[in-house]
Amino acid sequence: MTGAEYRSALATLGLSQERAARVLGVHPLTSHRWATGEHRVHETAARFLRFLIAANFSASTAVDVLRIAMPRSKLDHLKRCEVRREKVEAPLSPCECTVETAVTSA
Repeated sequence: MTGAEYRSALATLGLSQERAARVLGVHPLTSHRWATGEHRVHETAARFLRFLIAANFSASTAVDVLRIAMPRSKLDHLKRCEVRREKVEAPLSPCECTVETAVTSA
């Protein structure tokens, strides 16, 4: 699968490169390298994407299927990582800024 085919598959499935990386179990940088054509897409990942398209699965259906198939500990780990990422990206509310300033000042 070439970079153009990979990007087309992601568009068909409604997946961003980052979300595709999570679904395929690879690092986001790997997904980016596949999309740019810097590296060829791993054959297992390419087959899985083709299967999802042939089965007419949406991205959310694919994620639901993976949740069933994925071991509980791995799923919990991914959820914790996602929560941490959201906390880092979320702006602080005025109350949180005041509390942080008060704690830092003390």
